[in-house]
Amino acid sequence: TGQMLHRLPQNLSNRFSIREEHVTLADALWNAGYQTAFFGFWRNGDSPLSHGFENWSGHLKAGDAMDEFPGSIHVDGSRVRIVGNTDGGKRVSGMKMLTSELKSWLLHQRGQRRQFFVHFAVSQFADLETEGSASVMSADEYRSRVERADQFVGQVLKTLNDTKSGKRTIVVLTAESGPHQRCHEAVSSLGSAGEARMSQEGLCNGDLLVPCIVSWPGQITDGSTTRYACASWDLMPTFLTLAVARDRVVTDGVSLDGTLKGRDQKVHSLMYWESGRDGAIHQAAWKNGWKAFKAGGSQQVQLYRMSDDPAEQADLADEFPDVLAGLIKR
Repeated sequence: TGQMLHRLPQNLSNRFSIREEHVTLADALWNAGYQTAFFGFWRNGDSPLSHGFENWSGHLKAGDAMDEFPGSIHVDGSRVRIVGNTDGGKRVSGMKMLTSELKSWLLHQRGQRRQFFVHFAVSQFADLETEGSASVMSADEYRSRVERADQFVGQVLKTLNDTKSGKRTIVVLTAESGPHQRCHEAVSSLGSAGEARMSQEGLCNGDLLVPCIVSWPGQITDGSTTRYACASWDLMPTFLTLAVARDRVVTDGVSLDGTLKGRDQKVHSLMYWESGRDGAIHQAAWKNGWKAFKAGGSQQVQLYRMSDDPAEQADLADEFPDVLAGLIKR
């Protein structure tokens, strides 16, 4: 939707959800003439067809999404049995099935010579939100799951290249959030979060920092990097700008086309997150390299200078009250 999280309703599991009246990226790109498709795990409880996607293949339940050899898959609203996996069979992996569905869809689009938008959503950690167990994941298990996710991404990229779509397609790889609480120890021991720490509230630097890798053949130099701070809600205005979409959807994001093309980039006036955990609303805001954090139920607001303190160890709220005031709406 291109909206910050506090603008979206939460369900009983504290997950943010999309309502039918919300304009999604798929809605806006479809209006701009793009074919739209969703592949993978749809978490919203309804169907991708209700939110701008013309076609979709995947799963609606976390258990099915995590099954390496699922017994069925949803295709455009119909549930299709995977014969090779019935009666305990393990002939067709979920990864192979989804990439096969993607390849078939891309080949069809190539025949029509249509522009397309695909959202491919996979999770190797969906079970962590549904299991009753609170056991801590080991570093070896965490590493194994990340490797499986990497393999899945590789299959998707191979499918793009096999269908001759790779050289004219922008690919963005990112994640919806940082590590699950049960993975904190594994991530710390592996060192993948660097100095950034994680928290139960889910709003520390290590909870918010996620990979964002963009491939755009002929436009982005391989291996180039940027320190520009962005968020997932920037993707919608970015794609709409690049697609020259006529719909002017109001979002909280800014287009990243300047960064992608090596030009001047508009900066955020403010980025804001909130997290509903343990019956309280926790809040964090970011502006010009400064971050404010307020735990639910507390009257104290902490302030950190992220460029000097990525581990969020030195609270500078008393030292810089003017900066803190610029991050607070009263």
